[in-house]
Amino acid sequence: LFPLGGYLFLQGSTGRVQPDGDFIALTPPFKINEGACVLSGGLSPLLNFHNFPSQDPRDIAQTYGLDIIKTRANGFRTTLGNTLNPKPKTPEQYEMFNTAVFSPCKGLVVEYENSLPDQPIGGSDKVNTGGNGVVLACGKYHVHLHHLKQGSVIPQLGEVIEAGQKVGEIGNSGNTIEPHLHLHAETIVESGNADRHGEPVHMRFNGQFIARGDCF
Repeated sequence: LFPLGGYLFLQGSTGRVQPDGDFIALTPPFKINEGACVLSGGLSPLLNFHNFPSQDPRDIAQTYGLDIIKTRANGFRTTLGNTLNPKPKTPEQYEMFNTAVFSPCKGLVVEYENSLPDQPIGGSDKVNTGGNGVVLACGKYHVHLHHLKQGSVIPQLGEVIEAGQKVGEIGNSGNTIEPHLHLHAETIVESGNADRHGEPVHMRFNGQFIARGDCF
């Protein structure tokens, strides 16, 4: 048990250390103190479900990605009337559903999707994995925001939006098990082409590196 405990402690602690090297400076995608917290994020597999070995360029680009949920003050992810429900049946029973998402940077919309249905809890779209959302070209990086609500995405393809501008609302579209925002940044391989994935990039929000358990 001691080696296992040591390994878990090391993974948990080193996975939260602010890394050196290249990073993109972003603003929070949610209102401050609204309850948005990181479920998956950091520099180790123990903290970040996206941090695993892969040969797939899409997986590699998401290595430093974040999955962000919303909780109430007591830590519950479900709405007030569903606190004791062990398995909510609809996306609307989660606090995160319908929460407004704001652009974390000034950028050009190079990918846009707004027509995909929100999945029922337990369902998942394995084909359109990102669901509804946008990809922004912010300087020399692509910033991905995914799993938004059908019909809620505001900026259009080819539009330049400002940091802090509303992008849409959280839904449950794409490959997802509950309403959340997936957010990651990667280097741009080909200008205007969000289908070609680059190298993963660390993100700092108002100068801070965040990992699992941190809240905006």
